Amino acid sequence: MEKSDAIRRAVRQIPAPELPAGFTPRLMERMRREAARRERRETWLLTAGGVGCFTALISACVTALWPDFRLRIPDFALPRPELPHIGLPHIELPHIALPEEDKSLVAMCVCIALAFLVLLLADLMIRRRIASSRN
Repeated sequence: MEKSDAIRRAVRQIPAPELPAGFTPRLMERMRREAARRERRETWLLTAGGVGCFTALISACVTALWPDFRLRIPDFALPRPELPHIGLPHIELPHIALPEEDKSLVAMCVCIALAFLVLLLADLMIRRRIASSRN
């Protein structure tokens, strides 16, 4: 007990170290910059993820619903380079045979998904701006 009391008294008697001039404002500015950088990074990653998900959704829909779809540009042809064969298994998406009237419904669902993702991104950006304006 005597040693711990002596240590406590010695620690209380030591004067607090002096901080450099402008330490607190510099620290706060660095913290603000780091928070803003983190928010920009998160926004960019969420946007890239949303775009990637939507691209995958569109690609899967086009491949499954319209297997004969080919992007054709008249009078434009590029030579195809010979690429080395990579031994990955071939994955084939199932072909869904839908009547012609159902294809417009699927297209409408894809448009609704796109609108949802756009609104979600807008909500994210608005919330971030409101949060940054409060600081």
